[in-house]
Amino acid sequence: MTQNIQEQNIKQIIPYKSLRKLATMADMGAALDRWMVKTGLQTLKRMHLEQPEANIIIPQSASSLHNREYPRWLDRQSSREDVSIRGLIIPFRLSQIAKNLKLSSECISGLHQLEINTMIDSFTTHPAALKILKAMGSRYMHERGPGTAQGK
Repeated sequence: MTQNIQEQNIKQIIPYKSLRKLATMADMGAALDRWMVKTGLQTLKRMHLEQPEANIIIPQSASSLHNREYPRWLDRQSSREDVSIRGLIIPFRLSQIAKNLKLSSECISGLHQLEINTMIDSFTTHPAALKILKAMGSRYMHERGPGTAQGK
């Protein structure tokens, strides 16, 4: 019976974009971020048992990016879950970073101090984007593909 329930859950995977849209409409963006981190850390812990160098990307929203307490909260979560943050990559959208460079820099710097890698998502080759990439010191970036609409 458990296997049957698990199979049903697999068939009901909801794409991240849809979850994010629903969370934003319901003013639950921060709650979705917290749930994703907790679930992602548990997954990373299991992954590290078989593959110690495994990475996991856990997208986060402006709610986390612009929250001064976010790096400390994330550190407490990894301690609580007893999981190494090695291999954790937190992406933030370029447009979210650009909205408040000071808060974004504080958050990203705080994550880097914890040795958590960050990614700039929806990246473009615009000169301002290149300056942001350099200023944030993110190790990874994901370029927006051709034909995709720029994020809000």
